Amino acid sequence: PLAYKWEIKPAARNTSDYINTPVESVDGLLASADSVTTQLRLPQKPGAYRLFVYIYDTHRHVATANVAFEVLASKKVPLN
Repeated sequence: PLAYKWEIKPAARNTSDYINTPVESVDGLLASADSVTTQLRLPQKPGAYRLFVYIYDTHRHVATANVAFEVLASKKVPLN
């Protein structure tokens, strides 16, 4: 059997003060953080993020994948 863990994190910055500093995941965006599939809501705050999935088996093996995405600020359209 396999176990799954999903999380969304802000993208890491390329600065020396960020090395060995853990990046906390953003809570409340995933429908299910421990199933084969999940649904997500985009973060409210604009910026660069990554969606991670970790897959574990009972033999202490793990696989991981991640995808980068960017949340843009919404453009307010004036009402005429």
